[in-house]
Amino acid sequence: KRRVERALKRGAVAKYSLTPGLPELRELIEISLAKEGIYYDWENEIIVTAGSIEAISASILALTNPGDEIIIPNPTYTSYQEIIKLAGCVPVSVPLHEESDWSLDLEELKNSITNRTKAIFFCNPNNPTGTILKKELLLEIAKIAEKYNLFIITDEVYKDFVFNKEDIFSLAEIVELRKKVIRIFSFSKAYAMTGWRVAYLHSDKSVVKEILKVHDSLVTCAPVISQYAAMGALEMGDKDIDYFKQEYKKRRDLVCGEL
Repeated sequence: KRRVERALKRGAVAKYSLTPGLPELRELIEISLAKEGIYYDWENEIIVTAGSIEAISASILALTNPGDEIIIPNPTYTSYQEIIKLAGCVPVSVPLHEESDWSLDLEELKNSITNRTKAIFFCNPNNPTGTILKKELLLEIAKIAEKYNLFIITDEVYKDFVFNKEDIFSLAEIVELRKKVIRIFSFSKAYAMTGWRVAYLHSDKSVVKEILKVHDSLVTCAPVISQYAAMGALEMGDKDIDYFKQEYKKRRDLVCGEL
């Protein structure tokens, strides 16, 4: 809020930003990614979006043609199917099984691939099951994607809400996969900024170049006032994430205890 107040007072939010987002915000995103072992160039490989839904929509519209198939786990976030259908594509569900902690079965994944399959799209950690896809499993998914020349779209909006010691691994960490992986992160959950509608995506510059065309057509740029809010989050919000996580863990433990 303080970051936005300063920007408002000097009139900085009353005009468009560059289509990919404010340079200073993208630089901050590059720095925050590097802290997680993920390295992308702020000038050519990061787009600030109007929430993660717009990031997902722009990515799918840019990378697919009508009739293409996109594989998604089931259950998963409800809007994924609708976005895929909006692009004229076909969502193909691969079931997650409770007996295996809601993890993805690689054989079922392989059996879902056809000559129309264009991408594998998942949320990690998963909404609504809470499943964290293990590094070993993700690497196998990457091998399948490479074999069949598929994109991997990974929505990692819940990466900051892991209550045990487990680390979240992202395929975006692997340099050799940069042209296949589109990673999406939103400020909505970690920073309690759902109403600000601001997120970002990153991928190899050759992929981002195509997504940027669609992003420009959809929204021109993410809300500039929200981009300043996102800078405040990255500059000053780490302690708040830690506080949120402690509070959510208390609530989680209380609910589980009652159940």
